[in-house]
Amino acid sequence: MSTSSRRDITLDLACGILIIRMVLKHALQWAQVTHYDFYEWMNIFFFIMPWFFFKSGMFFKSKPAQIVASTGLKHLIVPLLTMTFVGHLIICVNDIIEGGHPMTDYWFKPLYEIICFGSTEGNLALWFLLSLFGVRILYNMFSADLNPISILFLTMIGSLAIFHFHLVIPYYLGSTMAGLFFFTMGNMLKDRQYNKWLWTASFLVYLIHMFFIPSFVDMRSGTLLEGYYEVWMIGSVAGCITLNGACRWGIIFAKRMAERYHQIRMLSFIPRSIMAIGESSLIIYLFHWIFLMSFSLFLYDLPYFNGKHRWEYFTLSCIFTVVGLFVVYQYRNSKVIKFLTR
Repeated sequence: MSTSSRRDITLDLACGILIIRMVLKHALQWAQVTHYDFYEWMNIFFFIMPWFFFKSGMFFKSKPAQIVASTGLKHLIVPLLTMTFVGHLIICVNDIIEGGHPMTDYWFKPLYEIICFGSTEGNLALWFLLSLFGVRILYNMFSADLNPISILFLTMIGSLAIFHFHLVIPYYLGSTMAGLFFFTMGNMLKDRQYNKWLWTASFLVYLIHMFFIPSFVDMRSGTLLEGYYEVWMIGSVAGCITLNGACRWGIIFAKRMAERYHQIRMLSFIPRSIMAIGESSLIIYLFHWIFLMSFSLFLYDLPYFNGKHRWEYFTLSCIFTVVGLFVVYQYRNSKVIKFLTR
Protein backbone atom coordinates (compact mmCIF):
# COMPACT_ATOMS: atom_id res chain seq x y z
CA MET A 1 0.00 0.00 0.00
CA SER A 2 1.34 3.40 -0.88
CA THR A 3 2.51 5.60 1.93
CA SER A 4 0.61 8.65 0.81
CA SER A 5 -0.80 11.34 3.03
CA ARG A 6 -4.05 9.34 3.25
CA ARG A 7 -4.20 7.26 6.42
CA ASP A 8 -3.15 3.64 5.93
CA ILE A 9 -5.70 1.46 7.73
CA THR A 10 -3.47 -1.56 7.11
CA LEU A 11 -0.90 -0.08 9.46
CA ASP A 12 -3.59 0.99 11.93
CA LEU A 13 -4.71 -2.64 12.17
CA ALA A 14 -1.15 -3.92 12.59
CA CYS A 15 -0.40 -1.18 15.11
CA GLY A 16 -3.55 -1.96 17.08
CA ILE A 17 -2.60 -5.64 17.31
CA LEU A 18 0.90 -4.82 18.53
CA ILE A 19 -0.23 -2.16 21.01
CA ILE A 20 -2.69 -4.63 22.55
CA ARG A 21 0.14 -7.14 22.81
CA MET A 22 2.38 -4.53 24.47
CA VAL A 23 -0.18 -3.58 27.12
CA LEU A 24 -1.06 -7.22 27.84
CA LYS A 25 2.60 -8.18 28.20
CA HIS A 26 3.33 -5.30 30.55
CA ALA A 27 0.19 -6.11 32.57
CA LEU A 28 1.30 -9.73 32.88
CA GLN A 29 4.73 -8.57 34.03
CA TRP A 30 3.25 -6.28 36.68
CA ALA A 31 0.99 -9.14 37.85
CA GLN A 32 4.01 -11.48 37.96
CA VAL A 33 2.34 -14.20 35.90
CA THR A 34 4.99 -14.48 33.19
CA HIS A 35 5.54 -18.21 33.78
CA TYR A 36 2.27 -19.20 32.06
CA ASP A 37 2.05 -20.45 28.46
CA PHE A 38 -0.04 -17.45 27.40
CA TYR A 39 2.90 -15.17 28.09
CA GLU A 40 5.15 -17.34 25.92
CA TRP A 41 2.62 -17.46 23.10
CA MET A 42 2.88 -13.71 22.82
CA ASN A 43 6.33 -14.27 21.30
CA ILE A 44 4.62 -14.68 17.92
CA PHE A 45 4.82 -10.88 17.86
CA PHE A 46 8.45 -10.80 19.00
CA PHE A 47 9.17 -8.12 16.37
CA ILE A 48 6.95 -5.52 18.02
CA MET A 49 9.60 -2.82 18.58
CA PRO A 50 11.39 -3.42 15.25
CA TRP A 51 7.96 -2.94 13.62
CA PHE A 52 7.59 0.57 15.00
CA PHE A 53 11.00 1.56 13.62
CA PHE A 54 10.12 -0.20 10.34
CA LYS A 55 6.84 1.67 10.11
CA SER A 56 8.51 5.02 10.80
CA GLY A 57 10.99 4.34 8.00
CA MET A 58 8.12 3.77 5.59
CA PHE A 59 7.13 7.43 5.97
CA PHE A 60 10.59 8.98 5.88
CA LYS A 61 11.09 12.06 3.75
CA SER A 62 14.39 13.90 3.57
CA LYS A 63 14.25 17.33 5.23
CA PRO A 64 16.71 19.97 6.42
CA ALA A 65 18.49 18.83 9.59
CA GLN A 66 17.08 21.64 11.73
CA ILE A 67 13.50 20.71 10.79
CA VAL A 68 14.06 17.03 11.60
CA ALA A 69 15.59 18.01 14.95
CA SER A 70 12.89 20.52 15.88
CA THR A 71 10.07 18.17 14.86
CA GLY A 72 11.67 15.33 16.81
CA LEU A 73 12.08 17.51 19.88
CA LYS A 74 8.43 18.53 19.75
CA HIS A 75 6.86 15.14 19.02
CA LEU A 76 9.31 12.74 20.68
CA ILE A 77 11.50 14.39 23.32
CA VAL A 78 8.84 16.66 24.86
CA PRO A 79 6.40 13.73 25.41
CA LEU A 80 9.31 11.69 26.75
CA LEU A 81 10.17 14.35 29.32
CA THR A 82 6.62 15.28 30.31
CA MET A 83 5.37 11.71 30.71
CA THR A 84 8.59 10.71 32.45
CA PHE A 85 7.91 13.51 34.94
CA VAL A 86 4.33 12.29 35.49
CA GLY A 87 5.53 8.75 36.12
CA HIS A 88 8.31 9.85 38.45
CA LEU A 89 5.89 12.08 40.37
CA ILE A 90 3.72 9.03 41.08
CA ILE A 91 6.74 7.11 42.32
CA CYS A 92 7.73 10.04 44.54
CA VAL A 93 4.26 10.07 46.11
CA ASN A 94 4.56 6.35 46.81
CA ASP A 95 8.07 6.78 48.24
CA ILE A 96 6.93 9.59 50.52
CA ILE A 97 4.09 7.42 51.81
CA GLU A 98 6.50 4.54 52.43
CA GLY A 99 9.13 6.79 53.95
CA GLY A 100 12.82 6.06 54.41
CA HIS A 101 13.89 6.90 50.86
CA PRO A 102 17.04 9.05 50.39
CA MET A 103 16.78 12.35 48.54
CA THR A 104 18.86 10.91 45.69
CA ASP A 105 15.86 8.73 44.76
CA TYR A 106 13.86 11.88 44.05
CA TRP A 107 16.44 13.83 42.04
CA PHE A 108 19.54 11.87 41.06
CA LYS A 109 18.00 8.49 40.27
CA PRO A 110 15.72 9.63 37.37
CA LEU A 111 18.56 11.63 35.79
CA TYR A 112 20.85 8.62 36.03
CA GLU A 113 18.21 6.35 34.49
CA ILE A 114 17.55 8.72 31.58
CA ILE A 115 21.26 9.10 30.82
CA CYS A 116 22.07 5.40 31.10
CA PHE A 117 18.85 3.70 30.02
CA GLY A 118 16.86 6.25 28.00
CA SER A 119 13.81 6.02 30.27
CA THR A 120 13.02 5.84 33.96
CA GLU A 121 11.24 3.42 36.25
CA GLY A 122 8.27 5.80 36.26
CA ASN A 123 7.56 5.19 32.56
CA LEU A 124 9.96 2.52 31.42
CA ALA A 125 8.35 1.99 28.01
CA LEU A 126 9.32 5.44 26.73
CA TRP A 127 12.88 4.44 25.78
CA PHE A 128 11.63 4.06 22.19
CA LEU A 129 11.08 7.82 21.82
CA LEU A 130 14.71 8.72 22.49
CA SER A 131 15.98 5.98 20.18
CA LEU A 132 13.59 6.98 17.39
CA PHE A 133 14.71 10.60 17.76
CA GLY A 134 18.31 9.51 17.19
CA VAL A 135 17.32 7.22 14.32
CA ARG A 136 15.50 9.97 12.42
CA ILE A 137 18.37 12.41 12.76
CA LEU A 138 21.00 9.84 11.75
CA TYR A 139 19.08 8.48 8.77
CA ASN A 140 18.31 11.96 7.49
CA MET A 141 22.00 12.80 7.76
CA PHE A 142 23.32 9.55 6.24
CA SER A 143 20.80 9.47 3.39
CA ALA A 144 22.21 12.72 2.04
CA ASP A 145 25.47 10.96 1.10
CA LEU A 146 24.76 7.22 1.20
CA ASN A 147 22.26 4.97 -0.53
CA PRO A 148 19.95 2.80 1.63
CA ILE A 149 21.96 -0.38 0.92
CA SER A 150 25.10 1.22 2.33
CA ILE A 151 23.22 2.47 5.39
CA LEU A 152 21.73 -0.99 5.87
CA PHE A 153 25.15 -2.64 5.73
CA LEU A 154 26.70 -0.15 8.15
CA THR A 155 23.88 -0.38 10.66
CA MET A 156 23.92 -4.18 10.58
CA ILE A 157 27.68 -4.24 11.23
CA GLY A 158 27.28 -1.56 13.90
CA SER A 159 24.47 -3.44 15.67
CA LEU A 160 26.38 -6.71 15.68
CA ALA A 161 29.54 -4.97 16.92
CA ILE A 162 27.67 -3.31 19.79
CA PHE A 163 26.10 -6.63 20.76
CA HIS A 164 29.18 -8.84 20.48
CA PHE A 165 31.48 -6.35 22.22
CA HIS A 166 28.91 -5.97 25.03
CA LEU A 167 28.58 -2.19 24.73
CA VAL A 168 25.55 -2.17 26.98
CA ILE A 169 25.53 1.30 28.58
CA PRO A 170 23.94 3.53 27.47
CA TYR A 171 21.07 1.33 26.34
CA TYR A 172 20.07 3.69 23.55
CA LEU A 173 23.38 3.19 21.77
CA GLY A 174 22.38 -0.35 20.79
CA SER A 175 18.66 0.33 20.38
CA THR A 176 19.33 3.32 18.12
CA MET A 177 21.74 1.39 15.90
CA ALA A 178 19.38 -1.58 15.62
CA GLY A 179 16.46 0.81 15.17
CA LEU A 180 18.31 2.48 12.30
CA PHE A 181 18.63 -0.93 10.63
CA PHE A 182 14.87 -1.58 10.83
CA PHE A 183 14.07 2.03 9.88
CA THR A 184 16.20 1.61 6.75
CA MET A 185 14.46 -1.65 5.87
CA GLY A 186 11.09 0.07 6.24
CA ASN A 187 12.17 2.87 3.95
CA MET A 188 13.49 0.45 1.33
CA LEU A 189 10.52 -1.93 1.43
CA LYS A 190 7.61 0.46 2.02
CA ASP A 191 5.94 -0.57 -1.25
CA ARG A 192 7.89 -3.67 -2.21
CA GLN A 193 6.83 -5.52 0.95
CA TYR A 194 3.39 -6.17 -0.53
CA ASN A 195 4.80 -8.10 -3.50
CA LYS A 196 3.31 -11.59 -3.15
CA TRP A 197 6.63 -13.35 -3.73
CA LEU A 198 8.52 -11.25 -1.21
CA TRP A 199 5.68 -11.67 1.29
CA THR A 200 5.62 -15.46 0.80
CA ALA A 201 9.39 -15.67 1.28
CA SER A 202 9.14 -13.47 4.39
CA PHE A 203 6.35 -15.63 5.80
CA LEU A 204 8.47 -18.76 5.33
CA VAL A 205 11.44 -17.08 7.03
CA TYR A 206 9.15 -16.05 9.88
CA LEU A 207 7.92 -19.64 10.31
CA ILE A 208 11.47 -21.01 10.23
CA HIS A 209 12.45 -18.45 12.84
CA MET A 210 9.56 -19.34 15.15
CA PHE A 211 9.72 -23.14 14.87
CA PHE A 212 13.37 -23.93 14.22
CA ILE A 213 15.60 -21.02 15.33
CA PRO A 214 13.57 -18.95 17.82
CA SER A 215 15.60 -15.86 18.63
CA PHE A 216 14.36 -13.05 20.86
CA VAL A 217 16.01 -9.83 21.97
CA ASP A 218 15.00 -7.22 24.52
CA MET A 219 15.59 -4.30 22.18
CA ARG A 220 15.69 -1.71 24.98
CA SER A 221 18.78 -3.22 26.62
CA GLY A 222 20.06 -5.23 23.66
CA THR A 223 19.87 -8.39 25.80
CA LEU A 224 19.68 -11.67 23.90
CA LEU A 225 16.90 -13.68 25.54
CA GLU A 226 17.12 -16.73 23.30
CA GLY A 227 18.82 -17.85 20.08
CA TYR A 228 21.01 -15.62 17.95
CA TYR A 229 21.07 -11.84 17.58
CA GLU A 230 21.62 -12.02 13.81
CA VAL A 231 18.66 -14.38 13.37
CA TRP A 232 16.50 -12.03 15.44
CA MET A 233 17.32 -9.15 13.07
CA ILE A 234 16.40 -11.13 9.97
CA GLY A 235 13.37 -12.73 11.58
CA SER A 236 12.08 -9.35 12.78
CA VAL A 237 12.12 -7.92 9.26
CA ALA A 238 10.31 -11.02 8.02
CA GLY A 239 7.78 -10.61 10.85
CA CYS A 240 7.13 -6.96 9.95
CA ILE A 241 6.48 -7.83 6.31
CA THR A 242 4.33 -10.83 7.27
CA LEU A 243 2.11 -8.82 9.61
CA ASN A 244 1.70 -5.85 7.25
CA GLY A 245 0.80 -8.07 4.31
CA ALA A 246 -1.57 -10.22 6.37
CA CYS A 247 -3.37 -7.12 7.64
CA ARG A 248 -3.67 -5.66 4.16
CA TRP A 249 -5.06 -8.77 2.55
CA GLY A 250 -7.17 -9.53 5.59
CA ILE A 251 -8.90 -6.17 5.23
CA ILE A 252 -9.47 -6.75 1.51
CA PHE A 253 -10.91 -10.22 2.21
CA ALA A 254 -13.18 -8.91 4.97
CA LYS A 255 -14.55 -6.19 2.69
CA ARG A 256 -15.29 -8.69 -0.07
CA MET A 257 -17.02 -11.04 2.36
CA ALA A 258 -19.09 -8.17 3.76
CA GLU A 259 -20.20 -7.20 0.25
CA ARG A 260 -21.16 -10.78 -0.56
CA TYR A 261 -22.73 -11.74 2.75
CA HIS A 262 -24.54 -8.88 4.43
CA GLN A 263 -24.81 -10.66 7.80
CA ILE A 264 -21.02 -10.90 8.11
CA ARG A 265 -20.74 -7.14 8.40
CA MET A 266 -21.25 -7.46 12.13
CA LEU A 267 -17.87 -9.23 12.28
CA SER A 268 -16.15 -6.05 11.08
CA PHE A 269 -16.61 -4.60 14.57
CA ILE A 270 -13.49 -6.39 15.86
CA PRO A 271 -11.04 -5.22 13.16
CA ARG A 272 -12.53 -1.71 13.27
CA SER A 273 -12.04 -1.64 17.04
CA ILE A 274 -8.43 -2.78 16.66
CA MET A 275 -7.85 -0.13 14.00
CA ALA A 276 -9.25 2.51 16.37
CA ILE A 277 -6.75 1.34 18.97
CA GLY A 278 -4.01 1.67 16.36
CA GLU A 279 -5.09 5.24 15.61
CA SER A 280 -4.86 6.05 19.32
CA SER A 281 -1.59 4.17 19.80
CA LEU A 282 0.39 7.20 20.98
CA ILE A 283 -1.96 7.93 23.87
CA ILE A 284 -1.98 4.25 24.86
CA TYR A 285 1.78 4.03 24.60
CA LEU A 286 2.41 7.14 26.69
CA PHE A 287 -0.12 6.42 29.45
CA HIS A 288 -0.54 2.65 29.85
CA TRP A 289 2.57 2.21 32.02
CA ILE A 290 1.35 5.04 34.26
CA PHE A 291 -1.93 3.28 35.00
CA LEU A 292 -0.39 -0.18 35.40
CA MET A 293 2.25 1.21 37.77
CA SER A 294 -0.27 3.25 39.76
CA PHE A 295 -2.47 0.20 40.26
CA SER A 296 0.53 -1.82 41.39
CA LEU A 297 1.99 0.78 43.74
CA PHE A 298 -1.21 1.61 45.57
CA LEU A 299 -3.26 -1.61 45.41
CA TYR A 300 -0.90 -4.57 45.10
CA ASP A 301 -0.09 -4.59 48.84
CA LEU A 302 -3.72 -4.96 49.84
CA PRO A 303 -4.26 -8.03 52.04
CA TYR A 304 -6.45 -9.64 49.36
CA PHE A 305 -3.56 -9.93 46.91
CA ASN A 306 -0.55 -10.43 49.22
CA GLY A 307 1.25 -12.51 46.59
CA LYS A 308 -1.89 -14.49 45.74
CA HIS A 309 -4.82 -14.08 43.36
CA ARG A 310 -2.46 -12.88 40.64
CA TRP A 311 -4.94 -13.46 37.83
CA GLU A 312 -7.55 -11.42 39.67
CA TYR A 313 -4.92 -8.73 40.06
CA PHE A 314 -4.11 -8.94 36.33
CA THR A 315 -7.80 -8.62 35.41
CA LEU A 316 -8.40 -5.67 37.71
CA SER A 317 -5.23 -3.89 36.56
CA CYS A 318 -6.33 -4.28 32.92
CA ILE A 319 -9.78 -2.89 33.72
CA PHE A 320 -8.22 0.01 35.63
CA THR A 321 -5.83 0.73 32.75
CA VAL A 322 -8.52 0.52 30.05
CA VAL A 323 -10.80 2.88 31.99
CA GLY A 324 -7.91 5.28 32.58
CA LEU A 325 -6.93 5.25 28.91
CA PHE A 326 -10.56 5.81 27.88
CA VAL A 327 -10.76 8.88 30.14
CA VAL A 328 -7.51 10.25 28.71
CA TYR A 329 -8.80 9.64 25.18
CA GLN A 330 -12.04 11.48 25.92
CA TYR A 331 -10.03 14.52 27.05
CA ARG A 332 -7.35 14.19 24.36
CA ASN A 333 -8.12 17.68 23.03
CA SER A 334 -7.72 19.36 26.41
CA LYS A 335 -4.74 21.65 26.94
CA VAL A 336 -3.21 19.36 29.55
CA ILE A 337 -3.29 16.21 27.40
CA LYS A 338 -2.12 18.12 24.35
CA PHE A 339 0.80 19.52 26.33
CA LEU A 340 1.76 16.08 27.62
CA THR A 341 1.48 14.31 24.26
CA ARG A 342 2.13 17.17 21.78
